[in-house]
Amino acid sequence: MTLVEFYDKVNGDYEDVIFRFQDEKRIMRFAGIFLRDRNFNQLQKAIEERDWSAAFRAAHTIKGMALNMSFTRLFESTAALTEHLRGGAELMNREIYEKVCSDYNEVVSNLEKVEQTED
Repeated sequence: MTLVEFYDKVNGDYEDVIFRFQDEKRIMRFAGIFLRDRNFNQLQKAIEERDWSAAFRAAHTIKGMALNMSFTRLFESTAALTEHLRGGAELMNREIYEKVCSDYNEVVSNLEKVEQTED
């Protein structure tokens, strides 16, 4: 899968990210950082433990990374979750969290396919 195909598949903005990073090697380097980041695991743990402040921080970090990488769909879902949890509010709508999980897993699984073809 090419990087352009990846961005199309995950509803990202290739034009935006290529403008920001200037070349695909740089995009892939930051994509590797995204794949190694532990905030999604921290989000899952915080939700499980009902630690809403920790969940907010993890979601907020994922939101920023998604925005930086132009992962539009993931940015939008994490933005919704972040606003839902703002101020330590309890997760009252689990569908918001499940959408983040779905969008995150779609980015990761497809990004791994791009990395394999880039080797």
